[in-house]
Amino acid sequence: MPIRCRSWDCRNCARRNKRQLLRRLSKTDPNLFITLTTSTLTAPSPDEAFNRANEAISPLIKRWRRRFPNDRVEYFLVWERTKAGWPHAHVLLKAPPVPKRWLSRTWRELTGSYIVDLQQVSSAVHAAGYLAKYLAKDPQVPAGARRWRRSAAFFVKDSAPRARLLPAGTVWHREPHDLETVKWRFLQRGMLPLTGLDGLTRISADSLAAEIVRASSYFDRLTRHVAIVAPGLL
Repeated sequence: MPIRCRSWDCRNCARRNKRQLLRRLSKTDPNLFITLTTSTLTAPSPDEAFNRANEAISPLIKRWRRRFPNDRVEYFLVWERTKAGWPHAHVLLKAPPVPKRWLSRTWRELTGSYIVDLQQVSSAVHAAGYLAKYLAKDPQVPAGARRWRRSAAFFVKDSAPRARLLPAGTVWHREPHDLETVKWRFLQRGMLPLTGLDGLTRISADSLAAEIVRASSYFDRLTRHVAIVAPGLL
């Protein structure tokens, strides 16, 4: 099927997600790389250690920002598990440096673990690749948790609007239905929705391919979805 699920649990989509994330990370300019650990001393189980550490990230960044009220403190974080299953966080930062002793003391106050590492980033591309490799591996976090997180302003906004990637004369309009329903409507009309390498969904006038999709279980699922959200279209 040409329509992606975009899940990190899908082998094909995970590779594409990783490539896209690496492209975004390559446009950032982090100056620090830190590692924050957990251990058997911080919680009775790895999952509880993850929850405690995950909840401690925001307070840690807030304290960092209070220490430097006139500077930016932005982060990108990826979780990794040790062979024994205990989580630790790898974090890229755009922030003023802090003493390692302050970072260790603060992390211990928040989680009970004091082992941390703090380094200057010598190569943003190398650091980004080091983080991204964990995202496509087996889940490094408990079920339902996110493998990575970031602050709102970490990524640099793309100065070129995505609309410029489309052919000249493309007209944007607001579609009254959700994406699944839109795909169903185009397939009904003999048009095939396609997702390009840029992540944009385009329509191909391939009636034969659309007919093949209409005969699949995927189209049956779309039809059931439309029957719930937009029964008037059936």
